[in-house]
Order: sequence, then C-alpha cells, then structure tokens
Amino acid sequence: EALGILRRILGDEHPDVARSHGLMAFVYRDQELWDPALAELDTAVAIERNMLGDLSEVLAATLANRANIYYRKDDLVRAKADVDRAIGIEKRIGLNHGDPSPINLNMLAIIYNDMGQLDSATTCYENALRITKATLGPAHPNVGVLENNIGLLWFAKGGFSKARDHYRAAMAVFEKAFPDPHPQRANTWFNMATAYSYNDQYDSCMICSDSALVKYAALFGADHPVLAASYMYLIGCMVKYHGDMDRAWSLAQKNIDAMIKAKGPTGAHLALPYWAAGLVREEQKDLPGALDYQQRAVSALKLGDPFDVVRASRIEAMIGKLQHALGKDDRAIAALDSSSSFNPNSEALWYRYLIARDAGDDKKALDRLIECERMREGEVMMRSTARKEVKEALTALATRLGRKDVLEEFHLN
Repeated sequence: EALGILRRILGDEHPDVARSHGLMAFVYRDQELWDPALAELDTAVAIERNMLGDLSEVLAATLANRANIYYRKDDLVRAKADVDRAIGIEKRIGLNHGDPSPINLNMLAIIYNDMGQLDSATTCYENALRITKATLGPAHPNVGVLENNIGLLWFAKGGFSKARDHYRAAMAVFEKAFPDPHPQRANTWFNMATAYSYNDQYDSCMICSDSALVKYAALFGADHPVLAASYMYLIGCMVKYHGDMDRAWSLAQKNIDAMIKAKGPTGAHLALPYWAAGLVREEQKDLPGALDYQQRAVSALKLGDPFDVVRASRIEAMIGKLQHALGKDDRAIAALDSSSSFNPNSEALWYRYLIARDAGDDKKALDRLIECERMREGEVMMRSTARKEVKEALTALATRLGRKDVLEEFHLN
C-alpha cells in the first residue's frame, strides 16, 4: 500500500520508490518467496541505476541484497556476480578507504566455500578480518566470528593446527564479549575439540569436549540433540586416550537415552550415539557388543533423508574390522565391499590390507597398501597417526619384498 502511494506521488523512477521495492523484497525473503523477492530487487536495481548511476553506494547495497536471495536459491553464479559488482562499486567510489565492506567479503567467502573454492574463501575471510580489526577494533565480536570462520575453512582443508589457532583467537574474543554460557563460546569449545581430535591431541580434545558439553547443557538442557556431537568427541577421545571407560560407557548410554527422548527410538539421529557406544565396547574388548552397536548405527543411518553415505562408509569399514577380529573374514569382506560402494575410502582399504596380511598373502597385502596410500593422498580429513601408520606399513612391506618401484613412487626411505 505504501509503495502504491509513493509511486502515485513520486512516480515510478525515484530512489524512495526503489527503497520501497527493496523493503518488499525483504518481506518476500522472510517468507522464503525467492522469485517475488528477486523481482522486487530487479526493479530496485533498474531504478537506482537510472536515477543514481552505476557507481552509487545505494546500488551496491541493493546488489548485495540480491546476491543474498540468489544464494538462498542456490544460484551461486548469479550470487557471486552481484557480490563482485557490489565490491567493485565500493572500491571505485572509495568506500571504506578503498576496501570492500566486510559484509560483502563475508558473503563472497560463503559463496566460494559452497563452490568448493576453499582457498579463495579463506582469502576473503582474511581480508574481512583485517578490515574489521582496523574499523571496529580487535575485541569486537565480529572479529571472533571471522576468526572462527577461517578456522572452519582450515579444518576443511586439513590444516588442523591452523584451525586450532584461529579457534583459540576466536575464543579469546568471545570470552571478553559474551557472558558464560553463550552459544558462540560453546560452539568454539566444540570446534577446538574437533581440531585437537584430528591432530591426535586427545588430552586437549577431552578438555574442550567436556567444556562444550557443560556449556551446551547449561544453554539448552541435558537432553538437547545439540549435545550429541560433543558426547561423540568426548567419548572418542576417551577411547583414543585410553581414559576412564566406565565414564565413557556412562556417557554413551546417556547420549543414546537423550537422543531417544528428544527425537524418538528410531531414526538417523541415533547413528552417532550408537557409533560412539560401539567405540567404547570395542575398547572394553567386547567385540560382539561393539559389532552390534555399529550395525545399529548403519541401520539408523539408512533411515536418514538424505542418506549420509560418507558416514555410512566409515561405519561399514569399522564393521569389517570387527568381523575380521571375530574371525569372520567373509562377513568382513562383505562389509568392506559395502563401505567402498557407499563411498571409496582409505579406511576400508586399510582393513583389507590387515585381512590379507593376517592371511599371509604379502602380494595382496601390498596391493591394498598401495591403493590405500594413493587414496590417502587425496583425503584431507585423515588423522596424522593414521597417515603415519599407513606409510610405515607400506615402507616395511615394500622393503621386505624388494619393491623399489613402490618405494620410489611414494618417496619412501
């Protein structure tokens, strides 16, 4: 109604009319009506270009808003084009002393991340961090958010130590900016736990996981599903670190009970709790019990929509390992076949190597190790101890069999 009044008074071509089209776009956006929102922003862009020219701060803001809608529609190409144009305008008219706005750099980083261009996303976040520190100061909460986002990207690229350092920097900001407990502080404790875990620093992982668990419970209640991942990392670290297995088992049971209470007795939400319980049972030398929980985990995953093939492949690989330990190699191989069919992975190849090795078949064992090492080189999400274990086994077996070609291919001494 207001837009109609403005158009009658000011005409169709007026900056205030363009602004009203932009406000209408926000209304449609909040209802997730993307096409009507885009139509309003297209009109606003056309008016602003005609009335204000191609180098106005107002046009840059509208282009950025349109980029946001394109992003929500999963049209990353158009989203990136609009953000690039907005940043170009900001630079040419000298806004922010010639720097792009951190908001637009942040949006561009998100788009690059979704495009799989992680290095470009990291550069955008780093530039946004530099500008934000200069304009808002190093203690502003936005600095912590950007440090955390850079950490997430380094983690995705396999740079676990760098991820940890950025998470620490984020926590230093959040501890001063927010009360305790606070979601940002809880999330950062959890992120630090993941970085420590993948860096095989299980003592530090346990401390961070425990802290995250306490914060999440204080914020959301002890039965909230958000606690599941913290339980998983805490239990996993206790297993890897050979900690208190009685407490680990108690946590595993508590995690299962909490997820059942929160979301029901069946479903994909139980996959991680069952997986964690299986880890504890394996550490307690209860291999049949461990196998039962891992099989429950896969069954739970199959109820998910979409089906998490990556996680299912890892759990099927663990089932293969357990079946082998129980002397059931036919079932082990079937599970490993299933793992590879879901998602080819070096973990399944490693367990195939163990089966061949224990059967005394050195040739097949070496073939599996070669395949494992080749696949491992393309996997960033692999713990350092696992990388070392594969390399040491390959070096020893290739040396014993006189396979200089293998030693040369993988630069092994």
